[in-house]
Amino acid sequence: QSTWGFSLGMRKSSPLRFALSSILHKPLCPPLNPKNVVIVSKVTRLEREHLSTNFNQQDLATHLSLRGIDVQKLQQSHNTHKSSLNEITTSLQQENISFRVISIADVQQSDLINSDLVIAAGGDGTLLRAASNLLDSKIPILGVNTDPTRSAGVLCPIVFDRINNKQNQFSILLDKLRNGSYSLNYRRRLRVRIEQSEGQITTLPNLVLNEVFFAEKDAARVSLFSLSVDDEPSDIVRSSGVIICSGTGSTAWFSSTAQTHVDTVKLILDLAGVKNTSPENVDKITIQLNDRLKYNFDEKKVGYVVREPITNRAINCNHRLGIAQKITLRSLGWNGMLTIDGITQIPLGFGSRVFIDPADDSQMLACINN
Repeated sequence: QSTWGFSLGMRKSSPLRFALSSILHKPLCPPLNPKNVVIVSKVTRLEREHLSTNFNQQDLATHLSLRGIDVQKLQQSHNTHKSSLNEITTSLQQENISFRVISIADVQQSDLINSDLVIAAGGDGTLLRAASNLLDSKIPILGVNTDPTRSAGVLCPIVFDRINNKQNQFSILLDKLRNGSYSLNYRRRLRVRIEQSEGQITTLPNLVLNEVFFAEKDAARVSLFSLSVDDEPSDIVRSSGVIICSGTGSTAWFSSTAQTHVDTVKLILDLAGVKNTSPENVDKITIQLNDRLKYNFDEKKVGYVVREPITNRAINCNHRLGIAQKITLRSLGWNGMLTIDGITQIPLGFGSRVFIDPADDSQMLACINN
């Protein structure tokens, strides 16, 4: 560990520490020599369609075309993913590194326990699925965006350069890992505990990387629940659901739902009598409003936003949006559904309570950056 970095109070991922490390030729992290790698691979859309129909290739193409699906693009995306996956496995074979490839549909916690590196090959959805089964912060995860033309892959920083046809890109990355020329982001996750109506509290085995969403199973029905923020008195809320997120999730779905739009800011300024406001100033105010709800991925905080709350003289929502230390909600409907990272769904009957707070440091997710 560089005494320069810590004496200046810098984060492991700070730009200044990167610069100093480059100057001093010192590694950013301890050398990583993986011996037992697990690759969690996404299932491509083409593979899903094939599995759901059992058609041969020609019949599947006809079937998809009749549904208005561009078969050529689907095949191209499939081929791009497989090419990226092949580059990963070929590099590991050349380095004599033991590995297993497990489909995202089949991966379990037991598959990852004895690994020293987990590679999520796909997009953010693949990494979220792999992360939900990876509870040990000592095992790092590497996100590889295998098809950047179809996925932004915010959580998958590794992208292969297909335009310039560069060779041995993953082998070069393995060299960087061995030399310690990489950085780690330790992402705080959220813990979820559920108290069913009989009073027994159960801690879910799956940790939350992005967000928890609670609503009625039927999206067209009003969601009824009580919401308590940091042990304050509960509000009875009627809405289309509530999103509760980590720092990582504060820039994802939560941000899209909670953000104030430019046209809203312009309208408020006009109604307040503010004259001659330039578009640049309106944009600046909008950015400031929205940035206040973003926080670092390692912070012990939870963000929350109630979607489309019903408010009138009889009903109010005192806690619609904010950042807290913990959230407690109670299902007051009969078909409530709790969804974790868009993957795991848990039914919540009337009276069930959910406690959501930041997980311990030992349960943070160690994400490799290039």
